[in-house]
Amino acid sequence: MTDLKKRKLKRIIFPIGIFFLLFLIESVIGIGGVASYIYLAGKKNIADIESYTINYSKTMAEAFADVAAFAILGSGDLKKHLPHPFSDSMLDVFNRYVSYITGSVLKQST
Repeated sequence: MTDLKKRKLKRIIFPIGIFFLLFLIESVIGIGGVASYIYLAGKKNIADIESYTINYSKTMAEAFADVAAFAILGSGDLKKHLPHPFSDSMLDVFNRYVSYITGSVLKQST
């Protein structure tokens, strides 16, 4: 009986170090997956926005070129044909574009 009392029963302890090591490794893998998904989704969204903007700007440029051509055929006054008040610098850009395409310059009305 004294032998039994001298021998201590060894408790089985939970391997906390291995648990935290596995938790850390899985967390790093999960964070890497989420980060790569967010990066690739953002990259795709930016590409979609760029293609939409390019298509929209081409349509707008063609529409403004048609308005400028109409102004050349009509009175030559571009501000009268545009629905919104544009600055003189914007009209200067239109005039440069029209003069590059057609070789004639629109009149500036004040």
